[in-house]
Amino acid sequence: MISVLRVARRKAAEDQHQAQIALMKFLSKVARKERVGDHVYVVGGAVRNFIIDRPIKDIDVVIDAVALGERFKKPRDSEWFAETLQRVISARTNMTTNQYGVAILTVKGDWMVDGHNLNGEVIEIANARKESYGGAGGKGYKPDQVDLATIEEDLLRREFTFNTLLWRLQDLATGPEKAEIIDLTGCGLRDLNDMTMRCPRDPDIVFSDDPTRMLRAIKFSTKYGFKIPSDLAASIRKNAQKMKQAPWEAIAGIFINNVLNEPTAPSALRQMKSLGLLDVVAEMVQEQKPFATYLSKQLRNRNVSVLLDLLDLGLSDPSPLRYLNREQQQRLREITVPMDSGDADAFAAYLGKPSVDNGTLISDFGLQGSARSLPIQYAREALLENPDLMGNQRALDSAIRGLFRSKGTERQAQRLVSRFLSARSQFPVRVFTVFRTERHRRGGLSNKNAADLKGIVRFLGDECDDYTLSWCFENPPAYITEYEVRVQGPSSRYNRYTGGRISDQADGYGEASGWGSWYSFPAEFEGLTGEPGRWELERVSKSVPTERIATEHPGFLGLGHAEQARILARYF
Repeated sequence: MISVLRVARRKAAEDQHQAQIALMKFLSKVARKERVGDHVYVVGGAVRNFIIDRPIKDIDVVIDAVALGERFKKPRDSEWFAETLQRVISARTNMTTNQYGVAILTVKGDWMVDGHNLNGEVIEIANARKESYGGAGGKGYKPDQVDLATIEEDLLRREFTFNTLLWRLQDLATGPEKAEIIDLTGCGLRDLNDMTMRCPRDPDIVFSDDPTRMLRAIKFSTKYGFKIPSDLAASIRKNAQKMKQAPWEAIAGIFINNVLNEPTAPSALRQMKSLGLLDVVAEMVQEQKPFATYLSKQLRNRNVSVLLDLLDLGLSDPSPLRYLNREQQQRLREITVPMDSGDADAFAAYLGKPSVDNGTLISDFGLQGSARSLPIQYAREALLENPDLMGNQRALDSAIRGLFRSKGTERQAQRLVSRFLSARSQFPVRVFTVFRTERHRRGGLSNKNAADLKGIVRFLGDECDDYTLSWCFENPPAYITEYEVRVQGPSSRYNRYTGGRISDQADGYGEASGWGSWYSFPAEFEGLTGEPGRWELERVSKSVPTERIATEHPGFLGLGHAEQARILARYF
């Protein structure tokens, strides 16, 4: 399928190329008849592409109205030439002239030229002109003053020397193959042959005049292979922030059409990052809401590899994949790299909106509040673990339920802490947990930060057996802390190392089974499968630096859990 599309695109490009040559020959015929062919030119991209053997997409016509006015002693400008063309084109046309003196002639019906139907063709004819953008500081994107000028002056306003090359219409009667290539700057051909980007004047002024030219430099570098020399790269870095002076629509248009829509998008994005341009785009996303909204829409259904590249390079805010953390992004890349682009994009789209029976899962697992989003989250985790689950609804549902079962205890513990109910409480209980930061130690036990305390979540979770002091001292927390917890209801001891067995001991330490093993819960907590009892965190009694315990008890790690717990009791 991809090869068929490529062949079709090449065929369309070649047809367009031949149509533009036919148009140039027609324009040459008209200009020669009117005796103006030596001062009407095809400039820029058409000449450049022809020399480097690329298809010509369209042509830019420039008329030297200054030279022709001196010759004929009456106006011979862009509007005059467009009106002349209207009279000889055998189809209905429409003409407008913009504020810069560019006459735009649109063909509105069938018009056959050398076997090519040019219905819909847009012919733009500009006067040779000089422009003012407000000096070296620049005003951004559009000139504030435009005056007629000679063709030599016109060429100096262009961004790169290889776009100053031109043909006279006088020489295009039989096409461009034998037409003279005019290089008025003296360096356009040289730079084109060297495939090097250079500006015809100070690049700081060129990029200040129109900051979108910096994005065009990326296009010419990655799409055509032009080199960006060090002085030009330095100027782009220096002037990158001036992109904010241009309308966001102009930046977005080039960024989408000339960067992201090209097969060279990955290398273009990396180059934008290295030159500081991508960081400015990211800032514009944050500062200009319409730009962020537009970019977000344009990134939908975008190639997944490009989206991952954007995330890697720091442009995450408008990305459809921003819900993935760094580890998940890397996993998605591992999954999709071996796939063809269609399958990769389909998998990414499914990952964004997995098929989940949300209502049933919410009901079955009693999800409330923010926990109602867990089915989608777990579906994504399951798909990243096993991409073959895509399209297998029964297997995906089973995997989601498995994640709920394996994570359910920890999730319920988080819900218990976050509730922080204030009912009348009894039975103070001593509980140890871990604060990993000084902020947590000082922060108290508000409802907001209680849910963040990993210790109280982990000792209720399925992985508690691994969360011993031995583990903690291999990856030391900042403090070991004693909580006072008040619970409402009959008190009984909960032993986390024997599958949730409830003992008859209401108080006392009994046989300790690891650090923090002194605690009691209401009987309803057995197995953590029923409706949780009500409890609240009362206060932090005391915090002891783990470094002190490790220093004062060098053999601590070699002791059994019960002995470790007895040593801890000395500090509290």
